[in-house]
Amino acid sequence: MTREPPARRVLRLIEAFGAATGALKLTELSHRAGLPLSTTHRMAGEFVRCGALEKSAAGYRIGARLRRAVIDAPHGLGVRELARPFVEDLGAATGKPVVLAMRQGRELVCDEYRPDGEAGCGRRRALNGTSAGLVLLAHAPPEISDGQRDLARVRRCGFAATPDGVAAPVHDGTGAVVAAIGVAGTARYVSAVVAVARGISRALGAKEAGGGDADP
Repeated sequence: MTREPPARRVLRLIEAFGAATGALKLTELSHRAGLPLSTTHRMAGEFVRCGALEKSAAGYRIGARLRRAVIDAPHGLGVRELARPFVEDLGAATGKPVVLAMRQGRELVCDEYRPDGEAGCGRRRALNGTSAGLVLLAHAPPEISDGQRDLARVRRCGFAATPDGVAAPVHDGTGAVVAAIGVAGTARYVSAVVAVARGISRALGAKEAGGGDADP
């Protein structure tokens, strides 16, 4: 019998998450992918180690690295490209630097846009201590967000405010939070940031981007 090519097994594992509404236990992932349990366990472990999948007590889910790769794929506009006009409008309206941030594991990867036209892309920071980091932590798996304070309030209100500024979540077409957009300054910019985050989310196919009353 001809052995199935490794690439096809990888594709089947990824496609198993297509109709999933939440995390998948190992047995369910094995069943959906049509792969032996031992093979699924080995492959899923490798995916977790490289950030393509994330594992929690609830099971496995698509990780930030794979989600970002799909969003930024050449066949369509990625988060950065879709967000750029929104980012520029927000910067022009506030006169403040604007940050578009995404989570990779336990790090924050951000692009910063300044009103003078300068930009810094791909900068890495710790998730703690910034408004964008708090937004992404609030929607991260439990093993990453556990122990952090005020995350429930961030999820409930739909934004985070810290001394560095304010930020709000960006959702994709599945409802997952794929990025955070933030602006330096006081809480008076909350409504503008939330509105821009919802605009980017709609551009990514989100039907209803995150709740919250947008009140500081």
